Formats: sequence, C-alpha cells, structure tokens
Amino acid sequence: MQSPSALDSPVMNGSRPPLGTLAWGQLRGGRLTVKEQFTIARQATHAQLAAMPGILRVALFGPLNEPSARLVYRPPPDTALTRNALEQITEAGPAPLVGHALRCWCFADLFAQRDAVYVDPEALCLSCLLHDLSLADNRRPDASAGCFAVHGASVAAAHLEAMGADQPLITRVGDAISLHFSPRVELDISVEGHLLQAAAYLDTAGYRIAQLPGSALLDVLSRHPRDGFTALFTTRMREERVIAREAAPPSSGASAPAWH
Repeated sequence: MQSPSALDSPVMNGSRPPLGTLAWGQLRGGRLTVKEQFTIARQATHAQLAAMPGILRVALFGPLNEPSARLVYRPPPDTALTRNALEQITEAGPAPLVGHALRCWCFADLFAQRDAVYVDPEALCLSCLLHDLSLADNRRPDASAGCFAVHGASVAAAHLEAMGADQPLITRVGDAISLHFSPRVELDISVEGHLLQAAAYLDTAGYRIAQLPGSALLDVLSRHPRDGFTALFTTRMREERVIAREAAPPSSGASAPAWH
C-alpha cells in the first residue's frame, strides 16, 4: 500500500520527488506546501494514536516479554565509511548526540530483525550515525538552511561524496536522513528511512517501544546510556524552531512551515 507521501508527491516524472526526500528538500528548501502540511498532520495523528497503547502498556506493565525468536545486538558494520562516520560524529559531539546516533543504529537493526526487513547494513548504519550531524555544536545551520533534517542530509551526502562513496549509497543515506523526522516513512519510499525513523522516534518519544523485548532495550541502554540526551535534544529542538521562524519567507499571511 502506498503512503500518503507517495501519493501526494510522486517520484520525479515531471512532477515532484517524494515528500521529505533529499531531492524534495533541495527543491523546496524544506518548506511545506499547504497540501503537504495536511499530509504531515494526518500522518502525525495516525502515528500518535498507534503509538499510545504501546507506550502506556510499557509504562504500566513494563517491557515486552521475550519473543519466540530472540533479537540480538549486532555491532555496526566495520567499513571505511562507517569508521569515518563514527570518527566524525565523535569529533563533532556532544557526547549525548553520539549516544543517540549509536542507539539509533541498535534500534534500527533490531526493528529490521523483528520485521524481517532486508537492508544494506552499511547504508543503514551511515544513515543512523550521520542523521543528526547538523545538530552538533560546530555544525549548526544558519537560518538560511530552513530545516535541520534536510540540511543534515545535504551535509551527510557531501561528506560521503568527499569520502568516495558511490552515488546510489549517497542517495539512500541522504533520503533516509531527510525523511527521518517524518511521522511515517513507508518501505517503498526508503528502507533505511523507514528503519531510521522508527529508531529515532523510539529513542526520542518511545514510539514502538512495546514491540521490542525488554532485554534488548536494556542491552542497548547499557551499551549507549541516555545520559544528558533528553535535555540536549529538547534544547536543540527549541533552537530549531527559532531558526525555522527566522528562515520563514515574508508573506501576507502565515509562512510555510519547515519540514521539522
């Protein structure tokens, strides 16, 4: 079944690239049309309603019992690109953001195992490691960037190009990062984006937390603790709202909101 974003923003065939992808972000500057605003609002409402029972169940009764097929931690793939990406985010910091990136890899890989989703481990890992690089202290976008997810995707794509990555990999990673702030990412739009979005929303808001076993969640948190992340992420999102307002073009009425 196609997603609303796929229906509203078809792949470039004389029309627009899919909503939220890097090509869309570069075309639109990360700014939503009225139609796209309704699409995102609809997706956000559906996502919140779908997530609430699981979040409440975990809050009341604790994490899920072990599934019949045990999910296991798998380390990031050891390639030149992933090693360099980890060096980049560690150097950029701060530490809570590095931990978030590594937890996203763990959660994304666990969701891939749970849902039997085939994904290129390197592409998924790069997407997770680099997805919030533009929130690092020395990588913050100015108001002209419009949207940190689109800006971050562009930064990651440029970095991978400089590292000699091939174009299909660059496109997959760029799309995943640009899409990850969407309330929903369908597999037919981006496999990496679908898994990264699930992982990022779990780590920031608890979405789909009831779908992973408690032992797996605890294992991830023991490897990459959440120390300082909630406060940092809240501050960064407040800063992004200020940047988005400053970037809004003047108009006679309300200006188009940014993707994030």
